[in-house]
Amino acid sequence: MVGSHASGRHRAALALASVLLAGPAGALELSDTLTLHGYGNLTAVRSGVNDSRQGGGEQDSHHDLSLLGTWRLHERSQFWLQIARNTELARVRVDWAMLDWQWGDTTWQFGQVRLPFGWLNDVRDIEALRPTASRPFLYDEDLGLADEALQGGAVEHAIVLGRTTARVRAFAARALVPDADEPMRGAVLGARVAVDPPLEGVSLALSGYHGRVRPEDGDSRAAKSAWALSARWQPGFGMLEAEWGGGRIDQRHVEAAHVQFVRPILDGVDLALRAERVVTDRSRRGRIDSDQRRLVVGLAWALTPSIGLRLEWQRHHGHALPLLAADESGAADDDLRRRWSSAVLSVNAMF
Repeated sequence: MVGSHASGRHRAALALASVLLAGPAGALELSDTLTLHGYGNLTAVRSGVNDSRQGGGEQDSHHDLSLLGTWRLHERSQFWLQIARNTELARVRVDWAMLDWQWGDTTWQFGQVRLPFGWLNDVRDIEALRPTASRPFLYDEDLGLADEALQGGAVEHAIVLGRTTARVRAFAARALVPDADEPMRGAVLGARVAVDPPLEGVSLALSGYHGRVRPEDGDSRAAKSAWALSARWQPGFGMLEAEWGGGRIDQRHVEAAHVQFVRPILDGVDLALRAERVVTDRSRRGRIDSDQRRLVVGLAWALTPSIGLRLEWQRHHGHALPLLAADESGAADDDLRRRWSSAVLSVNAMF
């Protein structure tokens, strides 16, 4: 098993190295109608707790690699296909595969489509477009609010009312697709409304969906719903962002919120500060097995147009998400180390 993981990391390193040596960022145009994009990252994490959530610490590393192809079928339509390989998967998987059709001011998408949710979900795989190596709790795959994709159809249309523009993206899905699991089949309806009010640098969004899905094949359908309020202000000296969301997954009610500030400090270097909280079981709010807080301080350095570096320090209080991932929610508080730290170093590349 150790040899398998090592060889997988070696293959990932070679694949990413080929991207790093590709030169300035830019799509690979195979023909007039076919274009390829690639991105990935290698990440090392040093945590101040071990698997038992006690002191002693542990180290971990993982990789993510994605290849996105776009094939223009017509001046108003194109086909998108993204495949991915990461540490959690033993095989290459399809992240999304969709037909994109433009009709007037309206865009229609059919197939396996990115789930429209919050600010980040559309670009969740592209670390180079994020100010930190980690994603906010709201987008954590184990929390289950912001799944990676949907299987069905989506429609997007912009509405202009005076000096205000609203971009509405609604969808109907027969399945939700988590980051590293099989599709959860059922029926889901949802939408995201993003608004640019007549205030310079301000953007607002409301996202939500509701439906009933089967967590695994053979299971009975369970309720699944989520919502998020998102706000962003971009003054000349940086970007301030806040999001608050929650939802229901079967009988479990969850919440997550964060405030993040990003400011350029040097040419090609950004400083990011994020404070956030997640509650994985609202009936146990305030208990460290179900209520976790995190302070993130990160540096994002664009070494070249193709290569980026992320260095991050995190201070945690609680173990809600690690225990949820390990299916150990409800552990005795006395058995857990309340406060702990972790550090993340990541190299990302894109073309």
